[in-house]
Amino acid sequence: MFCRSLQRNQAKLVGEPKVDYGAENGIIDIAVKSRDEKISISITDYGKGFSHEDLQKSKQQFYRGDKSRNSPNHFGIGLYIADQVAKQNQGNLSLSNCTHHPGAEVEISIPIN
Repeated sequence: MFCRSLQRNQAKLVGEPKVDYGAENGIIDIAVKSRDEKISISITDYGKGFSHEDLQKSKQQFYRGDKSRNSPNHFGIGLYIADQVAKQNQGNLSLSNCTHHPGAEVEISIPIN
């Protein structure tokens, strides 16, 4: 079952690190779509994107990726929690690198019914 507060909290878990770790200007794009009985939130930044290792491990609990960018304010649990909540709601969290500009994209899809 879709829950607006859950979706909002997932976007916050995913979006805050993207502002901190994205390009220097901190700009992110957020797109919300409803299609085929699902709602999707896509958050894109303009940073360096995910490394190959990040794409494989970023949904693991406590994974923090690039050690030079680790911050005491981030614990490597945001994507893990968002992924777990998506799964509990028959949804999906996917990670990718942008194809039309440098940067990373995180998409959360959850059924509306």
